[in-house]
Amino acid sequence: MARGAKRSTIVDVAKLAEVSPKSVSRVFNDEPHITPALRKKVLRAAKELNYHPNVMAQGLVRQQSYLIGLVYEKPSPSYVVELQRGALERLHGERYRLIVLPVESVADHPQDVVRTIRSAALDGVILAPPASDHAEARIPFARITPQSHEGVGLATTMDDIAAAREIADHVLGYGHRRIAIIKGDPDHPVSAQRLIAYRAAFDAAGVDYLPELIETGDWSFESGYEATKRILSRKLRPTAILAENDDMAVGARAGVRCPRRSQRGRLR
Repeated sequence: MARGAKRSTIVDVAKLAEVSPKSVSRVFNDEPHITPALRKKVLRAAKELNYHPNVMAQGLVRQQSYLIGLVYEKPSPSYVVELQRGALERLHGERYRLIVLPVESVADHPQDVVRTIRSAALDGVILAPPASDHAEARIPFARITPQSHEGVGLATTMDDIAAAREIADHVLGYGHRRIAIIKGDPDHPVSAQRLIAYRAAFDAAGVDYLPELIETGDWSFESGYEATKRILSRKLRPTAILAENDDMAVGARAGVRCPRRSQRGRLR
């Protein structure tokens, strides 16, 4: 909207649609007994006038905030962006809006997380790991890949052990037998699950699990980079590195000096 331009009102929509403001209000509040013809007239007029109902005002009438919270801790940039994109795609065309609520540590301050959720006056919340294992929101919630409280609330899950096993098998398939591992944040249960999967793959391939080549990160690029520097500073050097998430893997790649090719295609 251009600066100084007059914002369309419900009265403007009613006038253009040739109905009462009350009818416009009923359409946007999804009240019962609205005929398809009336709904079509009102929505067509609203679109022509670029009118959008005030969600906050609707919330006061219905005693709802129309806000959905997304709670996450120490996210990798790519991961949280994908979470937000998925939530926003689902909310497209709805009156609900997404509120992002990053927290410091769910494990250390679980009650602070609950207070944050409740003070935000949310109608519901999406709990990303590890918050998904602390289902104490006391408002409607959905959990992403929880590792505990099975059957509590709505949840979307994946088999982390099978996925991590597949990744380890892929690396082993290239012939690597001296493999380093960068674990994720130990407060996240999935970190231990992925490590279990790696060890199972090593055992099946007859490859030694080498504790001296294991480092811990926190899912971030920086932690992957620093963990790789520590690994490569030791006398025993790996031929491959398994990182438990993409951002640490990119950090590991940045921490490895790879040979460059000359113009003739030879390594130098």
